[in-house]
Amino acid sequence: MAFLYIIVCQDGTYYTGIAKDIEVRLREHREKGKACAKYTRAHPIKALLALWQTDTLANAAKGEYAIKKLSRKKKEALIADAEQLLSFCPGLTGLPFTVRRDMILADRENWSES
Repeated sequence: MAFLYIIVCQDGTYYTGIAKDIEVRLREHREKGKACAKYTRAHPIKALLALWQTDTLANAAKGEYAIKKLSRKKKEALIADAEQLLSFCPGLTGLPFTVRRDMILADRENWSES
């Protein structure tokens, strides 16, 4: 199991990434430790906006590559309707991606507690 995600940073920029364990990865971004991405160390994250689950890290990496090629406007449209991943990224057709809104909501609850 692997995850593909989009987060918004405090400066309004988007960061797209992949993870085997999304909760651990988001904690790494928030804590800005050694395992944190260089980008999110310089641009602290604000919230998880979109999350998809897939079967392998290789498929998640293909999704990450495809999303990173999208314009900001298309990323915003994808965030608004995450179910349309394959429409925005047709090269992913046939790969198993499932939107995980439940985990996005749980992450937002974690942020409101801190």
